[in-house]
This record gives sequence, structure tokens and C-alpha cells, in this order.
Amino acid sequence: MTRLSALLLVSAMAASGAVRADEAAPTAPSAPADKADAPATPAASGAPAEAVPEPPCPVKEVCDLPPLATVNWIGPRVDLDALFGQAILLVFVESWCPKCNEWAPDMAKQVQEAAAKQPATIIYLGVGMAKAEMQSYMERMKLEGHAAGVVPKVVAWEVGLARTLWNVVVIDTKGRRVVRGTFGTYRKTSAGKMLGNKFALDMPRYCEGSAPIVEAPESPVLKKADLAVRLGLYGTALALLEKAGDAGAEARSRLAARGQKMFDAARAYEASDPYMAYRLATVAAREFKSAPFAAEARTMALRLAKDKQVRREKTADGALVKILAMASGRADDEAVKGALAQVAGRFADCRGGRVAMRALGRPSDRDVNPLWGN
Repeated sequence: MTRLSALLLVSAMAASGAVRADEAAPTAPSAPADKADAPATPAASGAPAEAVPEPPCPVKEVCDLPPLATVNWIGPRVDLDALFGQAILLVFVESWCPKCNEWAPDMAKQVQEAAAKQPATIIYLGVGMAKAEMQSYMERMKLEGHAAGVVPKVVAWEVGLARTLWNVVVIDTKGRRVVRGTFGTYRKTSAGKMLGNKFALDMPRYCEGSAPIVEAPESPVLKKADLAVRLGLYGTALALLEKAGDAGAEARSRLAARGQKMFDAARAYEASDPYMAYRLATVAAREFKSAPFAAEARTMALRLAKDKQVRREKTADGALVKILAMASGRADDEAVKGALAQVAGRFADCRGGRVAMRALGRPSDRDVNPLWGN
């Protein structure tokens, strides 16, 4: 595909608004910066203003992540919107470094043990690797993440990573990027003795404000339910907890509270970021079909799908998905860069535009964030 044809493709999609809602994989919450401070208003259901909860954090602090529609998943597909409320570790790995491969199993074990005690999800993404190669590498390095897949290098650039050799982006329970850095970072004493993995030690802080849904996943059914929760497959988790009988009763109650909290967040963000509200309401309606709030969540999602800004955001995400698919295996292609520049210019007020800017090495306003570490 030539540069001209790539630009025409993106322009046509943007002009027509023909991108379907399901073409763009949901991502971590985001919003136009100019709407960040708008006051929350009640949902159209007529609920009183005081019934609308406060947003977990200002919209301008919520991170932007590229759509994961082009991830070649090893196992279940992950919906990042469904993970809103639990910490996420995106770990980008490459297999060629002998030195990294020496410490990788021990480092991974520390993080995996810490995440097992928290509502945290570890997603390993092999950069520029074939799916079979990534599977083999995970087995060799004993990487037991909750989800895994392979991605082109441009996906790592779009989350703000200059390098992809065992680098991590951490999203906290409020949807904020709290840290990015090298997975091999250790804390040391004055004598130079290694104390442990920084990400493992900081896990409780990343997971602040949330608790495990399945506290003691000892039986096979409860273990499957725990994994389903960590992957955002709440409908599956509820069915498994029902199967567990009395042993899953408390977890069912906690999971119902998680669903209510997600819908509350959708209502809270409706005024300041209708696109985030749309995505969260969609997940709440899809995964908690029998919950009391499901019908209201579905109504909210259908209503917001007609919102002008929401339609614009969906179009930007759809254009970005097309570029990511085109970029696979040739991230330096001039056509890819030209298409990204087109999206960045046309959709500067959208999550897709900000992600495209970051991929081109031009940080957006969202990258000026005091929570962003190195």
C-alpha cells in the first residue's frame, strides 16, 4: 500500500464515519482534554444529581492506550475496558537478549506472586515475534501471566515506550498510567544487595482501593473464576461461581459490587467524557446481563452511541486499528507514518489522535502527567 492510498483510506473512514463500533477493541478509559473539568450530570433515567458518584479521577489523568484489535492473542481476547477498577501490567518482551533471559524467570516469578494476591492482571506482549515463538519463550522463561499475545513494534511505541526489551506500562485501578520502565529495575540497599522487583514491591500501591474478588481460589472451579475476573470475563466468572455453590457466594456478592461500581463510573463520566461512559456502560451491560443496572447500562450505551463526540472517537479508533493492521511487520514504512500523521491531525481531540501522536514521537497533552514515572 502506498502512502497516498493509506492516507486516502484513513480520510475516507473519517469522512464517512462508517467504522463500526465493534471494529475498535476497547481500551483503557480516555477523554478529550477540553471536557476534563465538566461537571457530572445525572443519567437520563432521572436519578437525582446527588445519586451520581464522583469520577474515580479527573479525566485528564486517565491514560490513552492503543486499540488491541491487532494483538494475536494466545488464549482469550482481553477487553481493557472490562479491567477498569483493577491494576494492569502490560509487559513488552523480546527473546533475543541473553542477559535479560538470565534474570527474567526470577523477576517474573516475583511479579506473578504479588499479582496473585491482588486484583491485578499481567499481560505479556511479544514484540515482533511469531505466536509459536512467544509461546515457546513463555514456557522457557516460566512466564505465567494472565494473558499473552504478540504485537508489532509500533504498538509499544504508541504506549510511550522507546524500547521494547522487557519494558512495562502499569495502569492503576483508576485508569491512570502510574509508571513505565524496565522490568529489570531492582531496589538496592546501601551495600548493593538486591531487595526485589520494583513492580512486585509496588503492587499494593497500584492496586489501592480494590480487593480480590475470589479470595481463596483453591478449587479448580474457583481458580477458573478468578482468572475470568482478571480477564474481565465477568459473565463467565458469575457462571463458575454459581457452579461453586456456597463456596462462591461471597465472591458473587463482591463481583456484583464490582459491576455496580463500573456502571457508577460510567454515570460519573457521562458529562465529562461520553466516550468513556459509553465504553464502560457497554461492558457493564454485556458482562452483567442479570444485574439490576443492566437495562439502564444498555440504554445509556445506546443513547451515547448517537453522541457526536462518541461517533468521532469511534471513527478515530477504527482508523487507528486499520493502521495497526497495516503496520504489522513494517513499522518504519512511510505509508504507516503518513497515515498516523493524518489521524493525529484530524483527530487531535480524540484518544486515537493522541495515540497516533505518541507513535510518531510527538507527546500529546496527556503525556504531561505527574504520575508518569521512569
